[in-house]
Amino acid sequence: MQTLHKHHIDVQKGQSPVDVRLTERPFKAYLVANLAFIESPKHAADQYELSLGAVYSAMAFYEDNRESIEKAISEARSIDFGDAEVSQDGIEDVRRRLDEIENT
Repeated sequence: MQTLHKHHIDVQKGQSPVDVRLTERPFKAYLVANLAFIESPKHAADQYELSLGAVYSAMAFYEDNRESIEKAISEARSIDFGDAEVSQDGIEDVRRRLDEIENT
């Protein structure tokens, strides 16, 4: 019997923890973990069509980075967009502003 060792999480240097994705399918790890914590790991695996190993890895990543993930989400929610229209330029502006927050 062969022992498997898989890397389920793809973390890029300098990447925000809310942008970290799974290697099995390109879903954000924190979103998969949230569903697993709310429903169950099996439910998340079925919904995202992932292995249980990937779901448990997402959950471990979330727990290991909970403070950073919650801070990034809170900062993103606090951005005041005023009456801005949703456009490609607006989306790029939001990305730029989030990068500025992340790098401070």
